Amino acid sequence: MGWFVVVGLAALCIVDGAKLAPILVRGNRLYNSQTHERFFIKGITYDYDVSDANYPKSKSIIESNLKDMIGSFNTFRLYNADPTRTYDQFMAHMDSLGVYVMISATPANLEYYGKYRFSTITKAWGPNGDEVSKDGAALAQMDQTKACYPALLVEYG
Repeated sequence: MGWFVVVGLAALCIVDGAKLAPILVRGNRLYNSQTHERFFIKGITYDYDVSDANYPKSKSIIESNLKDMIGSFNTFRLYNADPTRTYDQFMAHMDSLGVYVMISATPANLEYYGKYRFSTITKAWGPNGDEVSKDGAALAQMDQTKACYPALLVEYG
């Protein structure tokens, strides 16, 4: 699981013309490719639509919510990225703040993901993992896994 995170960080944080140096993986450590200093992730997660289609609306909200934290983190984990959309505005903004972006390894419930579509984590689980809360009513969980990273997501081949 850890290598998914590292690969996502190293590969997806780079934007054309980016100021941030790529992060290199050596064994189980991360390094800045320009300074060769060890890189430690100090990150946050944020679940908000930051695609180019929505970013003009969400940028001010994100800046308002994170204003007291800017400068205290170097990595932003993006929960859901729709592969049919672009994220150039968000990536450029994070680059200007000196923040790397790490795309989550779990897919969203989009048809694009095929058989992996329902291998996601639901945010509305009940305490026992068998029920999902929807509009205050408990429903039996039928299409999503109880595991954090289900076997289907780590399937090899």
